[in-house]
Amino acid sequence: MPSLKAVMEHGGGEVATSTTTTSHHELVISLMRGKLERSAKAEEKVEEVMGVACPSSSLRSRAIASSLMRPEERWVVFVGPYEHHSNLLSWRRSLAGDVVEIGADDQGMVDVEALRKALGSPEYAHRPMLGSFSACSNVTGIVTDTRELARVLHQHGAFACFDFAARYAT
Repeated sequence: MPSLKAVMEHGGGEVATSTTTTSHHELVISLMRGKLERSAKAEEKVEEVMGVACPSSSLRSRAIASSLMRPEERWVVFVGPYEHHSNLLSWRRSLAGDVVEIGADDQGMVDVEALRKALGSPEYAHRPMLGSFSACSNVTGIVTDTRELARVLHQHGAFACFDFAARYAT
């Protein structure tokens, strides 16, 4: 199906020379309008669920869903000291359960010993765990040792997830 722009460029917005052309263009424009309307309604629903357009109702929905989960079903997400704002928000606004912030060591890196200690905590022993760390700080350029963090996370049965979006290159 041609794009709306292509239709408009070929007479969709002008007086057409043929009834067939006009009818075809009107049909295509009508179909595209319908798709756009459905897309907009879907986007509104996504915004509602994500808590963007209607925060109070979506927060209420998440709170209800979260309360129905048994404690051992709720995820524990470990994040580092220099996470991108969007990464933190996605976990904090989700049904993840608990977001545990791991601080920096003396060199400004993710404190691996603090991560080990947190992963071994009896509080999280029977819960699904995930580490979500930036591979590089957007502010300082500090590069995370992703392999070491992945090893530590995997040793404790946790998933490893790394955000490689950064403006610094090594």
